Amino acid sequence: TIQTCSSYKSGLMHMLKNYGVTLSTEAVKTLSSDFRGLKRTLNLSESCNQNAAVTTGKVPLSYDLYSVLAKVMLQKPEREYVWARTFLILAWNLMSRSRNVCTLLYDDMEFFGDALRFYVINSKND
Repeated sequence: TIQTCSSYKSGLMHMLKNYGVTLSTEAVKTLSSDFRGLKRTLNLSESCNQNAAVTTGKVPLSYDLYSVLAKVMLQKPEREYVWARTFLILAWNLMSRSRNVCTLLYDDMEFFGDALRFYVINSKND
């Protein structure tokens, strides 16, 4: 999907930034141009009702992929992987959207017996 490609592009840019690699302006322009072309191609195939497997929206994270991601993050020594794995596990176990996990506060958690209890407050007036 377009969203998946966008996240790959974002991840690539983040990785390059972390390793201190600076892309030339020409490379950034080429990447942006290619991405616009990909979006256009996907939109055309969707509008022409061709037999292309174009999907939009969110695709659920499979358990197999979740397991692999959690295992890989557990083996990484960098601090950001500790937080990324914690975020992944909370989002998976609470069966919630990432936005809901981002708004959790330490005060919204408590231990109850052998369980960790979360208080999630939702408001419909936004």
